Amino acid sequence: MLGGYSSKATLPTFERSTDRRDSIPFSVRLVKDQGKSKGKPSFVDLGSFMLDPSTSCGDYLDLGGPDRTYEVTRVAFVYRYENRKYNVFMKKLNVVKANPSWTKIASSGDILQ
Repeated sequence: MLGGYSSKATLPTFERSTDRRDSIPFSVRLVKDQGKSKGKPSFVDLGSFMLDPSTSCGDYLDLGGPDRTYEVTRVAFVYRYENRKYNVFMKKLNVVKANPSWTKIASSGDILQ
């Protein structure tokens, strides 16, 4: 042992989350007039959807039907403190209308849904 360090260094292990966050649906909200007004942006609730847990900013969502393709702009997990720990109890997605060229590609089936 040199300088107080063991020759058998171990990497930290990460435990799988036990707060059932993967079974909670995403609440999807469409952002209206983002950045156009100096006040808070307004939202239109599109509903709750079970999406892939790894959904992140920049992903495209096809919620079915024509003109229903959106781009994710923000992902937020809302935590609640209970039983001496923080647990996820809500997941939110802010989306904007997707670029029409991406909508055409998504409807042709060239990208995964």
